[in-house]
Amino acid sequence: MEFLCQRPLLLALLALACSGWLNAARALDAPIDTTKPIDVSAAQLSYDQNARALTASGAVEASQDGNELRADRLVYQQDTRRLFAEGNVVFKDATGQTLTTQRLELTDDFKDGVIQALELRFVDNARLRAGGGVRENGTLSRLESAGYTPCKTCKDNSFPPLWEITAGSVTHNATDKTITYKGATLNVLDTPVFYAPYFQHPDPTVKRQSGFLAPKLGRNTEQGLIIGTPYFLAIDDSQDLTLEPRYFSSAGEMLLGDYRRQFGNGKLDISASGASVDELKSGSQTNRTVTAGNIKARGAFDINDAWRWSFLGNRASDKFYLRRFDFPEGDVLTSNLTAERLEGDSYFNASSYAFQTLRPAERQENSPLLAPWLRYNTILRSNQMPGQFTVDASTLSLSRRAGVDSRRLSLGGGWDDKKTTDTGVVFRYGGLVRADTYQINDNFDSSVSRNRDGNVSRAVPFIFAEARQPWLRQTQTGLIHIIEPRIGVVASPNGGNPDQLPNEDARSFNFDTSNLFTPDRVYGYDRVDTGQRLDVGVSNNFSGIYGATLNTFIGQSFRTKDSDVFGAGSGLEHETSDYVGRISIARLPFVDFDSKIRVAKSDAKIQSNDTTLTTTLADIQFSTDYLFFGDASSPSGKSLEELGLNLSSFVMPKWLLEGRFVRDIAAPDNRFAGVGLTYYDQCIALGLDVDRDFTNDGTNPSSTTVMLRVDFRNLGGDAWDKQVRQRNRLGARRFNSYEREQLGYSQDAAR
Repeated sequence: MEFLCQRPLLLALLALACSGWLNAARALDAPIDTTKPIDVSAAQLSYDQNARALTASGAVEASQDGNELRADRLVYQQDTRRLFAEGNVVFKDATGQTLTTQRLELTDDFKDGVIQALELRFVDNARLRAGGGVRENGTLSRLESAGYTPCKTCKDNSFPPLWEITAGSVTHNATDKTITYKGATLNVLDTPVFYAPYFQHPDPTVKRQSGFLAPKLGRNTEQGLIIGTPYFLAIDDSQDLTLEPRYFSSAGEMLLGDYRRQFGNGKLDISASGASVDELKSGSQTNRTVTAGNIKARGAFDINDAWRWSFLGNRASDKFYLRRFDFPEGDVLTSNLTAERLEGDSYFNASSYAFQTLRPAERQENSPLLAPWLRYNTILRSNQMPGQFTVDASTLSLSRRAGVDSRRLSLGGGWDDKKTTDTGVVFRYGGLVRADTYQINDNFDSSVSRNRDGNVSRAVPFIFAEARQPWLRQTQTGLIHIIEPRIGVVASPNGGNPDQLPNEDARSFNFDTSNLFTPDRVYGYDRVDTGQRLDVGVSNNFSGIYGATLNTFIGQSFRTKDSDVFGAGSGLEHETSDYVGRISIARLPFVDFDSKIRVAKSDAKIQSNDTTLTTTLADIQFSTDYLFFGDASSPSGKSLEELGLNLSSFVMPKWLLEGRFVRDIAAPDNRFAGVGLTYYDQCIALGLDVDRDFTNDGTNPSSTTVMLRVDFRNLGGDAWDKQVRQRNRLGARRFNSYEREQLGYSQDAAR
């Protein structure tokens, strides 16, 4: 007989029992809700009055709210208040976790019980098996002859898993959410390779818990053998600490730490390292041992809806420590303290900045301290007047232990408006004015052998106008072409850059398409781009089906007289500027391309070029970065030319190959070369990285580093997260036109 009933006592208790057992193994905190109906079917239902036992038998199935229970026979004994499930017992919860066993026995309060020959399979197909188990007091579950593995296994168990942790006794504590092994053995292909009398890790419901992370093992030609054993300490739900003792056989010992805390209104992150290492001088080790280290602390906090404050503290004990141990911090460490307010169209910023130079040839006493630096900007609009007004104010105090000190006060304002005619011509016009006053100390000019200390002021007005006219044409094939000529004029009095003013914030400049039409092209405050000029340019934009685009732009600037604001080689020093252009290709199936270029007007030689090319074919992604700046455009004042190559490819379904190469073409010299190969199985990742740093600054010589990575799935490490991110990135790049058509995209829809 088959029957269907709602919320029967027997099936409710049995479903809860299996849910309780699954929670014990999986630490699920969502037991079945007995207030919801349970759908039950069975071949036979009987009640033995003498034994006071209720029995359901014959393909028993029960389901409730995504939870499913199947068994050959279910029995509830009222006198002993015990539940029994027998024969092919399978319980699957709403999350997909599956528990299978042949016999289950449990008290009806679900605190105590016995289970035999169980297997628990998680949603990621990880498997926990045991010969039997006992549940005590509703919190402790002890499993005997247990084994855990996330590796795939044959259905007939004819081939062992790649790796498995086995133990004579495994205890799960539902309160602490920990799984503890006594006599744990790591088996690889059923061969014991590691034994630990005691081993513990969090159960799978825990997102973060204290414990050791994947170790680090490698070798560096200068530092020797490298061994790191990071430990993660979960202090509470909002803060944690990672500590890593790291050993270098040829350099000394290091301790790294990273403290993180999330507040209700912000976050804090403090990372630091300290080392007792062999001293380096002129690239050679001495017989002295020194203590060195660094700290990097950052935080950002909201005060209210408008105000927030943040800080960054970044310091090192000496110039060579970070470079020696490959910390990616660059050659200048920046520290700042900032308070800012953003509300509507108004913005206020109060900051202070300090810098630590790591460049061997620079002296720290020449590094500036900016305190305070105050900035205010607002936009004013009125229904009574067209356009908008802008107000800008800034003050800065800059000091050094040795060198030029200055204090600046700047006030500025402007008005601009935009109109579009019936024929589609877009006009933008307006004006602005800026006034600066400086107080300067210790400004000695060696070229004229005199001191330039004192006060200096200036006021510079600008007026500007710009017009552009887009024309659109669409072909029958769906190709859209927009051509847009653009012309602009800017006028201001010549001069405005007294010799007495030091140049602190406008030392480097790169003339390109992004600043061609900017009224004042100088990025900082200490210099202004004055004079009268005409700017012209034309853009061509092509867009095809599926969103692929090709954009080009070329432009030039004409002045009434030569200018020395940007210096020789900037492309703007003469009446007629160099040509600037840009080409970009986006959203093609296999190619992304972007190139900004400046070409000399006299001989058509390239003066600067910033190009990026990315190609993706199947599981191969290759990118090229090329950077070239002439002497005047480079931040260092020297010609810079660099080529970077990047490769990422799943050469085989389970093998990820990555490589990077950087060459300084101007030197010429190689800067960096690295290759990494990672094998991803279903439950283990093995990786080997080889990096060569060719940089030699006289104290830290060039070196080669080899690092070995071994990650066991679900036991720490992020190898699988990296694999998923890389596959998603490659997959997104391979979303080509054929795949779009298969997904039902039409040309009209794409347009």
